[in-house]
Amino acid sequence: MPIIMLILFLLLVSCLPQEKNPVAGSGMWEITNVAGQPVLEYSSEFKHKPRPYITLDQIGNGPITVGGYSGCNNYGGVIDYTQSGDQQNIVSDMMHCGEDIAVQEMNIFYILSNNPEFSFDYNTKTMWAKTKDGRSFTGKQIVDNRKNIIGQWKVVSLNGVEFVEGEDNPYIYVYIQDTTIKAQSQCIPFSWTYETQGPKISLSYASLINENGQLMVTCARGLSDHENKFSDAMDEATEYTVNDLGQVVITSPKGNIILAPK
Repeated sequence: MPIIMLILFLLLVSCLPQEKNPVAGSGMWEITNVAGQPVLEYSSEFKHKPRPYITLDQIGNGPITVGGYSGCNNYGGVIDYTQSGDQQNIVSDMMHCGEDIAVQEMNIFYILSNNPEFSFDYNTKTMWAKTKDGRSFTGKQIVDNRKNIIGQWKVVSLNGVEFVEGEDNPYIYVYIQDTTIKAQSQCIPFSWTYETQGPKISLSYASLINENGQLMVTCARGLSDHENKFSDAMDEATEYTVNDLGQVVITSPKGNIILAPK
C-alpha cells in the first residue's frame, strides 16, 4: 500500500505545472523594436496615434497583468506561468490599420502569449520580452506623466503656430485636475472629463448648453478661429506628454496643442 501511494504521489506531482512566474514588477514601457525590426513610423494618417507600449502589473511573483497599445489596437491579459499549457490569454480589439502594422501586432501578441522571459536594465531604462524560440520585443521605460500635468496652464502653440495673445487671439487658460480639464478664454468656458492609459488620453466634452439649448458664449462676437480650433483639437485628443521644457503637449488629428505653465 505505501508503494502504491508513493507512485500515485509521484504521478500527481509530475502532472503539476513546474514553472514559476518571473518577477517582472510593475511599470510602463514604450515598445521600440519588435522581432528585430524598429517600430513602424506611421503614415500621416496615423501620426496622431500613440506609439506602441506595454504596462506590467505584478504583486510579488504572482501572475503578470499586461495591457497596452500595439500600433492599432488596445490589448490586455494575464500571464501566469503556473497554469498548464503554453498559451496565455491575450485579447485585443479587432481594428485593421494595414498589413505592416498587423504583422507588428501579431508578433507582439505571439510573444506575450508564449510565456516570455522578461529582463530589465534599469540603468538604461530598457526591457526585453523574449520567448523560448527567440522572438522578442524591446521597450524603454515610460514615466507616468499624469501627476505632472495637473495644474494651471496657458496655450502657447496651436497646430504648430505660436499662440500670441492679442485682440484677434484672445487668451486661453487651461486648468487640469485629477479627472477634469477646464479652459477659459475671453469668450467662453470649456470643460471636459478625461481618462489616461499610458500616454493615451481621451476626453469627453461636458456640455455648456443653457436651458434654451444655446451654447453659453459670454461675449457678443462669438468664438474666434483659435477658440474653435482649440476646442476641436481637444475633443479628439489622443495622446499627451511633458516635454523637456516642462510643457504639456497634447496630440490630436485636428492639431497639436502646447501648454506652458500659467
